[in-house]
Amino acid sequence: MMTTRSTWGSKLGFILAAAGSAIGLGAIWKFPYVTAMNGGGVFILLFLLFSFTLGLAQMMIELTLGRSAQTGPVGMFRQLAGKAWPLIGLMGIFAGFVLYSFYSVIGGWTIGYLALAIDGRVVTSNTQELKTIFTGFVSHPYWPILAHAAFVLATLGIVIGGVEKGIERASKCLMPALLLLMLILIARVLTLPGAWDGVKLFFYAGFF
Repeated sequence: MMTTRSTWGSKLGFILAAAGSAIGLGAIWKFPYVTAMNGGGVFILLFLLFSFTLGLAQMMIELTLGRSAQTGPVGMFRQLAGKAWPLIGLMGIFAGFVLYSFYSVIGGWTIGYLALAIDGRVVTSNTQELKTIFTGFVSHPYWPILAHAAFVLATLGIVIGGVEKGIERASKCLMPALLLLMLILIARVLTLPGAWDGVKLFFYAGFF
């Protein structure tokens, strides 16, 4: 019996889903730190250079292989490269599993912190108090597990929905929301004391 393979409903949905797979939490909290510690503007220049050369080339290769085979990574390598290559596809799947085992924990923490933010407990600039709150949350006997389970179930629901009704629909909601949140964060950060000194360091360090 032939089954219909799920496809994207629109180009916008595919673009947003692809962006969602590439833009992680590190874009918010780690990238600025790594940039500042590795040359500022020079690091950004090299980052953009490699993104639009090696990164773009790799993305085009993956898209071409996927469209040619119209199957998953294991079947794709078997179909296009021969019997010895499906192991490479399995390695890719395992890598995704390892990444998700990390991001699902962070996602659970995010859900937990959302609950803490609603009741106002994390709305403070006292770093010691925030450290105490975080330590108490992650060492709690069951709250981190429940938050992690909630994130996993939400992810499972999206994946079960399929490409168009699950991943694409979620991306069309979540990616614009992420963009809005980042714009709000940027606007807020630029109003803090010493913000423009940080901007100068971020973009000009290493050039002057």
